[in-house]
Amino acid sequence: MKAQLKQHNGTPTVFLDDKPAFFGCHLVGGMHPDRLNEHQPYARKYAEAEVHIYSVDTLTQEWVGPRPDDPSPYDFSLVVPRLQGYIDVDPEALFLLRMGFETRWLPENWWNNTYPDEVEILSDDARWGQSFASSVRRNQVNDLVEAFIDHLKAVGLYDRVVAFQVGAGSSGEWIKDMSCMLPETMDYSAPMRRHFRSWLRKRYKENQSAFQMAWSDPSATFDSADIPSREEQSSTTTGHSFRDPRLERKTIDFYTCFAELCGDDLVEFCQTIRKITNGEKLIGGFFGYILELAWNMVFFAGTGTVENAEVSTMQRSGHLGLHRVMHSPDIDFFVSPYSYGFRGLGGDGLPM
Repeated sequence: MKAQLKQHNGTPTVFLDDKPAFFGCHLVGGMHPDRLNEHQPYARKYAEAEVHIYSVDTLTQEWVGPRPDDPSPYDFSLVVPRLQGYIDVDPEALFLLRMGFETRWLPENWWNNTYPDEVEILSDDARWGQSFASSVRRNQVNDLVEAFIDHLKAVGLYDRVVAFQVGAGSSGEWIKDMSCMLPETMDYSAPMRRHFRSWLRKRYKENQSAFQMAWSDPSATFDSADIPSREEQSSTTTGHSFRDPRLERKTIDFYTCFAELCGDDLVEFCQTIRKITNGEKLIGGFFGYILELAWNMVFFAGTGTVENAEVSTMQRSGHLGLHRVMHSPDIDFFVSPYSYGFRGLGGDGLPM
């Protein structure tokens, strides 16, 4: 099946096999391998209501890493039974596949253990998942996506897929909770340091004098520039609201670099899928929570200290790279939950 986004009656509309369609989804999320059919009663109800698209998590449990008895880092054995469970109760079933590429959640933490030098390092030396600057992980994800789509074609399920949703971060939303929503700052890994220095060279067009003037540091060099410390990232000279570019350009540059990197990661993975699918599937991801990221972990986890409450998720999340993805022809849609602030009974339930 071909799925595309086109203008129809003055509004962007999903077309399935060249016909306008209502893109209503049943969000399933993850499924436990031992309980693959527990969703069937709900899928049957959705099918009766003429909702036939199911949003299903994939590629976290399938990316298993090399094994002694199998050199392939992939195990796609559950893909067919996982999706077949929907088809059994809804012969018209179609799928939006939500793909998670956060190494923190991979089986037995195999990736972080295998590639410790590619893992994000926090200011307290904690290491939870890959650095967004890791080219090793980026190349492997592109290979994984290609292998997964090849498998879908081989088992006859590719035609039932209408969309791919690309995810990274703690919950697939391109936000790392431990380094974006709590006081510890990031990313002090070698890949991020190399990326930041390369970014600075481009930002200042190899002009060392302009760079030193911007950072108000006559000793600064492109080769020695480092990631801002926890103190530099966590404090401002203007009462927590805005940063003074005359005094805080180093931190401003780092957060700008990080936001663009997150956007570029998402764009690259979507480009890979677009190329493999020849533009016949919809592609997108969680992104652009610009109106919502005033909250931090205090809002969710009850860690209600003054220090935790002052964390700026907006600056650290990477979602400020929205302009990078908005201008990409390879991204069809963005996804967000309803607002966490007012989603209760009587609330307004606006998207982020």
